[in-house]
Amino acid sequence: MPYFSSKSKERLETCEVDLKDIFNQLIETVDFAVLCGFRNKEEQEQAFKNGASKLHFPASRHNSYPSNAIDIAPYWSTFPHIRWGTLDEWSKYPDLKDQYKTYSEYNNACLQAFSLLAGQAKAIAKEMNIPLIWGGDWRTFKDYPHFEIDRDRYA
Repeated sequence: MPYFSSKSKERLETCEVDLKDIFNQLIETVDFAVLCGFRNKEEQEQAFKNGASKLHFPASRHNSYPSNAIDIAPYWSTFPHIRWGTLDEWSKYPDLKDQYKTYSEYNNACLQAFSLLAGQAKAIAKEMNIPLIWGGDWRTFKDYPHFEIDRDRYA
């Protein structure tokens, strides 16, 4: 049975109770890592600088405490455990080339893993009547690790 690492638990604890409820249930069936919940000003500006966010502090849903947003990633049993589907990754790890014949095949497998994780999270949220938004559904900036509670929930 999958379980949270101590780091994932620590990050999840910075989130709103609705997010905790959803993702505590999700970990019972699928393995994933919590990348972040709350982001302070320095962390948010670094995320912006790295291209992981389009927003400056304090405009992100990650910037309230407890956080109204969480970033997660599928946890793979083989190394590298967290995968983004990048060409750099595929080139760097020879074992990935043994598993996937082309970069496109590797990238598609990573995107599929994020999509399956999102589908399960959204199904749990729907059962709990929690309005969960997935960043992978956005039209412009596809933010596959990102989930947030609809703003109207806490308005």
